[in-house]
Amino acid sequence: MHVLILPYLLLSFIVAWYGSSRDIGFLGSLLISIIFSPLIGFICVALSSKTEFAPPRTQKEIESDKVNQLYKLRKLRDSGDLSEQQFKQKKIELGLMDHSESAINIPDSWKK
Repeated sequence: MHVLILPYLLLSFIVAWYGSSRDIGFLGSLLISIIFSPLIGFICVALSSKTEFAPPRTQKEIESDKVNQLYKLRKLRDSGDLSEQQFKQKKIELGLMDHSESAINIPDSWKK
């Protein structure tokens, strides 16, 4: 009897490790594998969709997005599709102005 417990638990942990990159997760797949069987756990993990991990964004990418958004806002303001008040509000939302309407210094790396 004890001879079967170790392989059973080992297979359950292997299924759980495989499930850690899925929506079911490590703990869910481990519990299913231990309670029902590693085979049932593997089937549940295989049917679960993969979790997509987005790589963390760098500060430079975040700043670049803000610059691009500011450029688009300026084009909309210059074409008359966006009022000056709306333009200022969007700049506040982007963090390029504070609420007292005074401009925050934009780093030179943002300027094109």
